[in-house]
Amino acid sequence: RLRIAPLTPIGLLVGKTLPYLVVSLLQSVALFIFGRLMYDMTWGEQPLLLVPLIVCTSLAATSLGLLIATSVRTDAQVSSYSNLIVITLAGISGCFVPREWMPDVMKEVSVVTPHAWALIGYLEALTNPQPEVVGIVKSGLMLLGFSVVFFAAGCWRFRSMT
Repeated sequence: RLRIAPLTPIGLLVGKTLPYLVVSLLQSVALFIFGRLMYDMTWGEQPLLLVPLIVCTSLAATSLGLLIATSVRTDAQVSSYSNLIVITLAGISGCFVPREWMPDVMKEVSVVTPHAWALIGYLEALTNPQPEVVGIVKSGLMLLGFSVVFFAAGCWRFRSMT
């Protein structure tokens, strides 16, 4: 029914993806709020710098989900492929081991993942007494770049399915 609706493929994908983006944003905000309330987590010296990072991270995650969803045929494949991809990217990026502990080669390799850029941005915003806005903007732009690539690839995959 959706394919015969008077919608463009991109409009359809945006409409189907938007609720997941809202959920991702709400989850991220909830994590920060509960981290503050339950663990007295700091939001850094300039908490407003977290807002663009949260938005850009959610966009990258949601568009990666779209790409995965348009690349598989069954619900079981969505689950198994997304777990494999997310865990692999997390391992490469420094989510399991701090990036500072990684060998220099792995630090260079890790930046091919959106996870690494999110970590770099959050680390700067949360731990630096004088956060470098340029570094946070760079992280956000890289995450937006991943979002555009993932979304475009998802759109291309969707069009090839029809």
